[in-house]
Amino acid sequence: MTSAPSRAQDHAANAQSGKERAAPAQKHVAARTEDQARRQVYNPARGFDETAAMKISQGAIGRALGDYVLRDRAGRDVRLADYRGKPLIVSMVYTSCAHVCPVTTQHLKKVIGVAQEALEADSFNVITIGFDTARDNPPAMAHFARAQGVDLPGWEFLSADAATIERLSRDLGFLHFPSPKGFDHLTQASLVDPQGKVYLQVYGEDFKLPLLTEPLKGLVNGVQSSYPGLEGLSNRIRLFCTVYDPRNERYMKDYSFFVGLFVSIAFIILMTTIIIREARRSPPPRGRAGRQ
Repeated sequence: MTSAPSRAQDHAANAQSGKERAAPAQKHVAARTEDQARRQVYNPARGFDETAAMKISQGAIGRALGDYVLRDRAGRDVRLADYRGKPLIVSMVYTSCAHVCPVTTQHLKKVIGVAQEALEADSFNVITIGFDTARDNPPAMAHFARAQGVDLPGWEFLSADAATIERLSRDLGFLHFPSPKGFDHLTQASLVDPQGKVYLQVYGEDFKLPLLTEPLKGLVNGVQSSYPGLEGLSNRIRLFCTVYDPRNERYMKDYSFFVGLFVSIAFIILMTTIIIREARRSPPPRGRAGRQ
């Protein structure tokens, strides 16, 4: 006779086996659904459907990036997983682009410069990846970086083989299709959290700085506030007091909250001290004095 615990274990094992058998089928269905959606994004007769492309892009939020191997400008291998532990900004370009990709990179340079000034240059990383695998190799990425004048710390220009770019693009929800003018694609910057998951998508050639820098600040705060002791506390205070000034398009340190808090506490202490002193100086009631 089979014991109850044994039957329960067999049932659990069968259930787990069923899940394992179902997982590939579920992945196949998901991949087929995504392929159908991708076909809706680009049709030779209708062209590129930005609305459909944005839907796929938004669907990538929460998705973990695979541990792909890419190459830097010197041809050295770079593992995507090496960027985990800090927020990462990913921008996909093709180096032969005449207008959109250079303009986007120039704007991103401005945004990253402001963010590094406010959040410290080593608190996050940026990578620009060439998706035109026929042309975007390490020398092409190096030339593109020089042409855009990008020399900010923590910003690397990477390339990879076609299979890697295809898988990475899927992870990012980034679609690109060859066209007579080069490629049709969304202009997007992907913010990836320290765990390697897509956290946010930002669109456009000249998006408002806070659309990217504010969520980035939140992720940096989450990392640096976890430091033990006074370092974590000081990081929380510093980032809390780092606020965006829309007039100057810069971040500034604003300690007015803590100054106001200190003044309020000091005022309360002062008034309490005065009340206590006055109470001590006041003569006792006459009736109580007469009984003495």
